[in-house]
Amino acid sequence: MKKEFGENVLVVPCIGNHESQPTNQFAPSTIKGDKLNTTWLYDSLARKWDFYLTEDAKTTLKKYGSFTMLIRPGLRVISLNNNYAFKSNWWLVYDPLESKRLMEWLVQELHKAELIGEKVHILAHIPPGVHDLYYTWTREYNRVINRFSKTIAGEFNGHTHSDEFKVFYNEAGAPAAVAWGAGSATAYSDYNCNYKIATFDPNTYEPRNIVNYVYNLTEANLTPNRRPHWFQLYDMKNSFQLDDLSAASMNNLLYRMVTEDLLLLDFYAAFYSKISDRRWPNCNNYCKIDNLCKTVVTVLWHRERCEELRNLFFATISN
Repeated sequence: MKKEFGENVLVVPCIGNHESQPTNQFAPSTIKGDKLNTTWLYDSLARKWDFYLTEDAKTTLKKYGSFTMLIRPGLRVISLNNNYAFKSNWWLVYDPLESKRLMEWLVQELHKAELIGEKVHILAHIPPGVHDLYYTWTREYNRVINRFSKTIAGEFNGHTHSDEFKVFYNEAGAPAAVAWGAGSATAYSDYNCNYKIATFDPNTYEPRNIVNYVYNLTEANLTPNRRPHWFQLYDMKNSFQLDDLSAASMNNLLYRMVTEDLLLLDFYAAFYSKISDRRWPNCNNYCKIDNLCKTVVTVLWHRERCEELRNLFFATISN
């Protein structure tokens, strides 16, 4: 990254579940024994990422695998190692409170940013409300996002390899925040590869638009001597006819997809796998609405809005 983009472009990393060995295992900070703790990983990443991180960021990274940094006056980033809440992290059985300690750290950092008027971008590998996270975490994380929704200008996730987003809702049922999935530049079963370029409002630091670029793996494998043919698949605002990328606009889009503009649901289903010729043609109506349902589930047992969208969709296509 440093070689390609140069030393004047900041790269903000975030730890994923495959970084540890054994995979998915992130020991609590209280585990000090050699060959048991995850200190070896955090120390090595602090050295590898040294060029980009402040001393304070490296200190926190070595403890939790998380850190926060001021990107520019008014904008802070929090890189959150939410693998502590990953159900396949067996250390949860030994000490289920480590994820609580991480959540408390997150709240402290958001509160400090709130007090001095900073906006925050959150980077977290695992998206909110997916079944890889244990249930209680999804509820508490949802509460944190709602509490600091005026401070958090954006959240960005990976892990699933699919192209998706999540809408958070407050206790009154109003849309409060959006978490944006990045997709994946690495290959995954029946998904094409992608990268995204987001542009931000220089005052609010909220996303103005997100453009997705992909290449077709089938085409790449058929032409192994040619460099991959990257092309723009869509841009969020224009392809989905949005005024902006706010939580309210994204919520309106979801309801349009299942009532008055089913073509947009077809778009979303195609873009979900980045128009994979293995997965997309086989995505029937049940597949389409299942994918859309995921966007409104951020607390794993709160599926009422999902069922509402499902019922609206099948009522629309039956008319």
